[in-house]
Amino acid sequence: MTAEDRVLQRIATLLHLPAGELDASTPLTALAADSLDLVELAIALEEDVGVPLRHEDLETARTVGDLIGAIAHVTNGATSG
Repeated sequence: MTAEDRVLQRIATLLHLPAGELDASTPLTALAADSLDLVELAIALEEDVGVPLRHEDLETARTVGDLIGAIAHVTNGATSG
């Protein structure tokens, strides 16, 4: 399972959505998630990767792919330092 697949699965599980209906281009607004759902999602993703996500990346994320990119950004930084 790729990192993208894991993120998609986590989103689907937390928001009770069919995983097959999500991909990197899915807008976050299409997830029918309120602000609390998105905070819970961010916390869960941080726990999954073991490092905190950058607040500015979370604020500017518009798609699932943006979240995946934010995770890649912090995990690459955590492993290259």
